[in-house]
Amino acid sequence: MATNLEYKKLNSEELTEEQFKNILEVEQSDGDDCYSEETLRNIWFERTTNDNFVCIANNKIVGCINFNPLSQRRNGSIYMINLMILPEYRKNGIATNLIKEACEYYLGKGCKKVMSLNVEKDNYKAINLYKKVGFEIREPVCEADEDDEQYVMDCHLEEIINTIRSLY
Repeated sequence: MATNLEYKKLNSEELTEEQFKNILEVEQSDGDDCYSEETLRNIWFERTTNDNFVCIANNKIVGCINFNPLSQRRNGSIYMINLMILPEYRKNGIATNLIKEACEYYLGKGCKKVMSLNVEKDNYKAINLYKKVGFEIREPVCEADEDDEQYVMDCHLEEIINTIRSLY
């Protein structure tokens, strides 16, 4: 496994077809619980307002995260759409660093919003990761947030950064 990992924001205009194939491979590594190629193309290419961050090892995308900073969910929070890491690269801090990279990006733009996400109630590994970096399970704000199978979690950007810094 590579120890030299590069984290960066990747705009849809910069994304090559080869990189998209890497992203598709990362997404499909989760088996049945994954987005279709069509949905991923929509997230990465068609929703140009989304912000995408990647982790690269050996010139290959091994992890990525997407946000909609213009989301109307959770009172206009920065909404995390998808976080995925290749299985062989998990447990190396990549997810935490991708979240940190995004928070630093938004804070650098002067943003003081809350970051929010939905997570399957039975996805204990993801829930534990999100709690570790500062997210808390919240009550649904509106009917659209109510879901018997998912939790809504959120946290202020500054709190996430402070929590992540305290981990290291």
